Amino acid sequence: MRFKVVRICNSEANTCIPLEPVRFDLDRTAMKLRALGYSVENKGLMVVASKDGVEYTVYRTGKLLIHPMEKDLAKGAADDFYPLCMESAGTE
Repeated sequence: MRFKVVRICNSEANTCIPLEPVRFDLDRTAMKLRALGYSVENKGLMVVASKDGVEYTVYRTGKLLIHPMEKDLAKGAADDFYPLCMESAGTE
């Protein structure tokens, strides 16, 4: 999945934005992440998953918020995280 990483102001948060249209089934994504050991909250419009002190917020549109993380590490983290969600993805 191709995406761009955008740093949010001066915070330790980064947003990863897919460059191709994608839609995630958040219920399936939440189940998959729980099975992989993430602490997960399905909030309906988003899934918030945390593991090892990092929080990942996944939106139905494929946008991903990673916090806390330096921008130079966020791309690698997203490269690792997105495949965990892809089996619940479809195109718009």
